Amino acid sequence: MINIYVIAPTLAERTGLRALVESSENAVVIGEAAGFSQVEQIPQTTDIVLVSTVIPERADLELVCGIVDPSPAVLLLTDDQEIVRLVAEVCTAAWGVLSTDCNEEELITTIEGLHRGLVVAELQFISQIGADYPGGVIDRDEMSETLTERELDVLQLLAHGLANKQIAVKLDISEHTVKFHLSSIYAKLNAVNRAEAVSLGVRYGLITM
Repeated sequence: MINIYVIAPTLAERTGLRALVESSENAVVIGEAAGFSQVEQIPQTTDIVLVSTVIPERADLELVCGIVDPSPAVLLLTDDQEIVRLVAEVCTAAWGVLSTDCNEEELITTIEGLHRGLVVAELQFISQIGADYPGGVIDRDEMSETLTERELDVLQLLAHGLANKQIAVKLDISEHTVKFHLSSIYAKLNAVNRAEAVSLGVRYGLITM
């Protein structure tokens, strides 16, 4: 079961999000708050902090990411593209950003992706990171080796939140081969998980939109 903590300013919004989240058999809301001032009440069993229509400051995100060990994933529902750069910089675990008008299917799919350690975001938000990520796009020469064409394909699909089986179907290869490519991608990018691989892929300019 995926444990969700909801932060949203109104009771109506929190109630609506609870209904959407719990439409999935795999997710449950274990707590809620109107703002980040109550964030210290987040249960240690929280997997994902879902933040809707509240614009967090850096200190808010740092608190959320540091109050539970291991750090929970963070999912923001917002139309503010500027906040995406901050989330990508601060969040050490998986993170996601969706528009406030996302539907039930998009929300549940994103939650499941974050629980698997993925970065999940609409293209408009990923593109924002690529253009304005703090420090800019970093030099590809810093990579230990250049990614192959197939590895770039796999990395691209990771950025879209696809699971191993979905990548295998999309590229017409086996899941075993996907895992082999992922291992190579992690080594070349010096990444420890999918979220970091996507983040570094964006910064190296390897992910196209």
